Amino acid sequence: MSIVKKIRSVFSFLFFYKLLKKIDLYLVKYVSANTLGATRNRLIQLSIFHLKGKRNISFNFDGLFNKRNEDDTTSILIVGNADTKKRAGELIDSFPGIVARMNRFQDVKAEYYGRKTNYWLLTEPLVFDERNYYRNNIRRIRKDHSELYKCYLMPRLKNEDDYFQFCRNVENYEGLEVYDTTSALNLYRNIVNQFISQGGKLIIKNQTFFNEYGYPNPSTGLLAILFFLKLGYKVYISNFDFFKTNHYWVDEMDKTQSASIFRGQNVDNIIGDHEFHFEEHLVDQLMENGFVNKL
Repeated sequence: MSIVKKIRSVFSFLFFYKLLKKIDLYLVKYVSANTLGATRNRLIQLSIFHLKGKRNISFNFDGLFNKRNEDDTTSILIVGNADTKKRAGELIDSFPGIVARMNRFQDVKAEYYGRKTNYWLLTEPLVFDERNYYRNNIRRIRKDHSELYKCYLMPRLKNEDDYFQFCRNVENYEGLEVYDTTSALNLYRNIVNQFISQGGKLIIKNQTFFNEYGYPNPSTGLLAILFFLKLGYKVYISNFDFFKTNHYWVDEMDKTQSASIFRGQNVDNIIGDHEFHFEEHLVDQLMENGFVNKL
């Protein structure tokens, strides 16, 4: 592609992105919560990687992960919140290892997403703000899931002192522990730097976070994948589509006790400032290299 065509592609993309944004905001305000956010995110993803040559960017994982255990007791299935329309409920519920779910997961559409939940992994806002989500839901979730035996906060850390501060902050939170994500975040920073050094393009929707932490804000799903890989777990994933769709429980808002927090919001608001295009490329390569398995 010539330079002129590339420039035209960039300007065309920016024009349609802004147009979609205006339409999306209008629909969110006046029509529906399930709007064009996912389409717009996909346009960003396709355009950036088309211009930057996604397939030419590869990661070197040598020495980044601990030796993997192969028995079922150290295997984990991380279930995402994507609305993938895959009937995987039976596979998820019969998984022999640990099943982990994240953030605002809901007990709906069991034939698609199953019910088994051993770990509940949470990001900071669900613990410390957003209407006290953790405290308001932990007893209900424990009642509905007798198999749940661990609840973990997975914080984004700047340094080791941050970890100990988070531990102090959750002392009065029933049954909540804090994972030390330092090693996983160092790994993430290493991979981000590899991506940038090869000409990869980040969106950086939150420049303040990037400047303060030294890395773009990882999704809870990606942080969980890297965390358990560093521990030597055999990692499986299900229901990850990197924000191409809204969360699977959004259409069931009126039937759930806690999803109403998202009434009137679209997928773009829910994903926040995550680098979904980069995360998908990274997870694809982790699967290609045998570090992550798709259920």
